[in-house]
Amino acid sequence: MLHQTIPFSDVSDQRVPRDAAWHAEVRRQIVGGLADREAHSMPASVVGATLCLIIGSIIGLSPVLLLALSLRIVSIGLTRWACVHLRRALAAGQPFEKRFAVAGTALALSGLSWGFLTWPILDSVLVDPAGLAMLTLVITGVCLICSMVGLSPPVLVGFASCFGISVLVGSFVMTGGSQPLLAAAVLLPLIGAVPFGIGQRRQAIQAAEDAVDNLHLSDEIASALHHAEFLSRHDALTGLRNRRALFEEFGEGPTQENSHAILALDLDYFKAINDRYGHKAGDDVLIAVADVLRAALRTTASPLSGAYRLGGEEFLLVIHSADRSVGVALAEHLRVAIANLKPIAADPALRVTASLGVVEWSGETSLTAALGAVDRMLYAAKASGRDCVHCDRSDAIAA
Repeated sequence: MLHQTIPFSDVSDQRVPRDAAWHAEVRRQIVGGLADREAHSMPASVVGATLCLIIGSIIGLSPVLLLALSLRIVSIGLTRWACVHLRRALAAGQPFEKRFAVAGTALALSGLSWGFLTWPILDSVLVDPAGLAMLTLVITGVCLICSMVGLSPPVLVGFASCFGISVLVGSFVMTGGSQPLLAAAVLLPLIGAVPFGIGQRRQAIQAAEDAVDNLHLSDEIASALHHAEFLSRHDALTGLRNRRALFEEFGEGPTQENSHAILALDLDYFKAINDRYGHKAGDDVLIAVADVLRAALRTTASPLSGAYRLGGEEFLLVIHSADRSVGVALAEHLRVAIANLKPIAADPALRVTASLGVVEWSGETSLTAALGAVDRMLYAAKASGRDCVHCDRSDAIAA
């Protein structure tokens, strides 16, 4: 059978559904990006305000300029306060839309404070070098903020509108509209800054979508690795632990102060069940027997005991801190419980039986030696007619 290679992008589209939760996560990524940009812009805002103050002192700190500088400082503080609360909500995984609305409003209204900074310049008939420096600083700051808030078109439009309205109002208030060209020159950069900010949003959306896709795929990969790790230590059919888990958990053996009881269990004539009823019925038998073993483990005193499927129809139990008599009693309980099973609905009269071997494992012998000893007990039970428990009464287990 030929295997078709599927492009990675197609796999991503199939594995990560574009549902409401996905879109909400993309939205959270975009808003988080805007909040992070504001945090990173704080040093630039402080430097900008300081430069405005220096240039203003050169121009002359008129009441209008002092008011504009005060509004700029208040705007920086208000925006920072709103964005800090927004970032906290995002980091905590809480609903954030209301806080984003507050932060967005603060960012948009900051356009007014930038516009106010141009009012003293608009009042001049000729723009001196200090005034030109102030305009350059304002235009640069406005363009940078348009790039920053472009992730949210409503915030971008609100900021540009507030700045434009502030400049136009200042042009009429300060000069009676006698310097329209100067006001137009101040507003002209918005023609490029606003589309550039919108372009930044398109890139941010793509980056956010990729980030969410990668996050989902990382979760799925982690889940697959966890599942693979589980299967490496468990039997896929019954869910019992396997031989690898047995040696990892009991490879060092019991201590000198205690011992473990080991029970080996093998289903009698299991091949005949497979041949007569099919492998699906055989699997049902194995699953039913595994359930019996799990139920038996819950009756043991130690949570460190374990049930294992070693392969085929062969199972093993290790009863932690138990002697031979405990193992024999549990083995007899298992033998009766398995004989009472009716795992195949098509033939309720079918009687499943098991042969069991029991040994007491002390710290003087290895796990390999103990498994060899319990196998001999199991073979002895088979040789004794099956459907029975066999235990060596001697204390010796060959090393």
